[in-house]
Amino acid sequence: MTDQFNTAELLETLSFFLGARITNHHLIHELEHLGRCDGLTGINNGNAYSDEVLRLRQAHNCVGVIFIDMNGLKVINDTEGHLAGNAALCTIAGFLVGLYGVDHVYRLGGDEFVVLLQHITESEFSSQLKRLRDEASHLGNLSIAAGGQWIADVVEIMNAIQEADNAMYRDKAKYYKKKNKQ
Repeated sequence: MTDQFNTAELLETLSFFLGARITNHHLIHELEHLGRCDGLTGINNGNAYSDEVLRLRQAHNCVGVIFIDMNGLKVINDTEGHLAGNAALCTIAGFLVGLYGVDHVYRLGGDEFVVLLQHITESEFSSQLKRLRDEASHLGNLSIAAGGQWIADVVEIMNAIQEADNAMYRDKAKYYKKKNKQ
């Protein structure tokens, strides 16, 4: 009877430790996901973006970078409330994912998004940037500013990121200049 009792006790102990190990594995996986996922929109966050840029810097292929900033988020937040602003951000995120797929879209924070497109020719990238601008005109009362930069070798990605960001700010300035004239 003692051997039977010890076997049952041993199996219970093993079962407990295996259950704890499985639970820990799931929790670690969930924490890793939360660390790379934007809590509001469900898309990749700034951590995932930084990791992807570091990963890309190890390769020698072409890449296109598109910076996107939502126009008018402050006005939405101030007039309709932050829930409406959050809904608008989710709409923009969904729009970008619809165009480029969830693996390529990152929310850096606030109303700033980035799209990274690998293994794309300069011509294809130009078409993608034009498509973004054309499709954005169908966002109803929402508006985005966008700027892009294509590079033949990802080694220059930091320059491309800066150029895309600068181009986005130029586009944003044009939007507000036009809006103020109306």
